[in-house]
Amino acid sequence: MVGIRRKKIKKRNPYWFFRTTWRYLTVKYSKLRRVREKYKTYYRNEINYYYEARRLDDDVHENFRSRTVETPASFVAVLTNGRVCRQNAFVLTAKYKLLQDVSFEFNAEHLKPIKRQDAYREWKSRPSKYYPKTVAVLIFCSSDNFYHWMFDVLPRIHLLRLSGIRIDKYVLNRQEIFPFQEETLAILGIPNKKIIDSPIDLQARKLVVPSSITRYTLNPHTNVRPDVIPKWACDFLRKEFLLPQDNDRSENNEYIYISRENAKYRKVINEEEIINHLNGFGFKKVTLESMKVTQQVQLFSCAKLIIAPHGAGLTNLVFCKPGTKVIELFNPYYMPSYYWMISNLVHLDYYYLVNEAEQLNSAASDYKVNIGQLLELVHYAGL
Repeated sequence: MVGIRRKKIKKRNPYWFFRTTWRYLTVKYSKLRRVREKYKTYYRNEINYYYEARRLDDDVHENFRSRTVETPASFVAVLTNGRVCRQNAFVLTAKYKLLQDVSFEFNAEHLKPIKRQDAYREWKSRPSKYYPKTVAVLIFCSSDNFYHWMFDVLPRIHLLRLSGIRIDKYVLNRQEIFPFQEETLAILGIPNKKIIDSPIDLQARKLVVPSSITRYTLNPHTNVRPDVIPKWACDFLRKEFLLPQDNDRSENNEYIYISRENAKYRKVINEEEIINHLNGFGFKKVTLESMKVTQQVQLFSCAKLIIAPHGAGLTNLVFCKPGTKVIELFNPYYMPSYYWMISNLVHLDYYYLVNEAEQLNSAASDYKVNIGQLLELVHYAGL
């Protein structure tokens, strides 16, 4: 009798990530029909047109060159027994496989093909809480920042509404709870009792995961750079927060200067001198930190010309009336294009001015504005 040879199977270490949620679902479910039940897409083939920013220099910075970008389709996926590693804003499968397209951190480390399995083992040993309910993911790595809250967190609620899935709880990963977060959630009809906001990881019977909103270019050696902001996100924010009376321009604050005097970094050194010159044009200096979101919406919707150093307060440009003029002031070592993109999407007249930094090669450096160039740019903008 001939013996049967049994082949010894070597157990391979499991990959600890999937690059896309779609890929994970197609591996998990053999039938495409089943995959499409778990993965719904929205806003396919949205084209964004970005026009070259206006400035005094002949050369335009690479971040503000004209281009046409097709926004990737947004989606909502359902993970059975999905997990959330909230400390890092990571989404994982039931078997601890990280989903890269819905997991995010600004140093982009998780996008590297990490070979070590220590992260995999660490997540398996971490304490977690199980929710036998439907939980929606609203986590983001910088949700305490006003821009990222408004554009990387809140528009995901719109995607969840489109999905029609009844949500029992929403999971956030806020390090600190800010008034603007509570105010905007209340406006969108999400009560505090529906928010999960604790530091412990969680697993849900049904984890509902909307796609990321702002798409970023990630490079571990440079600052994270926005690549595209979908127009539908701007439309959603305007629809939810911009009331008809907010377009009344009878207010006196038609020309505003947004101050960063309360910021910890990237402050304008000679701001007082700037204000003295702008007063002659009727500008009003404004600090936004103490204002409610509804007040900020009203302020920006009534403005005709806005001058501001780069900062999260310019998120409110999304609420401006088409044709509003914007002059953004920059530290030369940090010039992201968030607000140029928003200005294009809501049809604003955008200008930028690059200034002299106090510290070389520092993205956080304070800087001094050239008053002569700023006044020249104000005249160039038509004031």
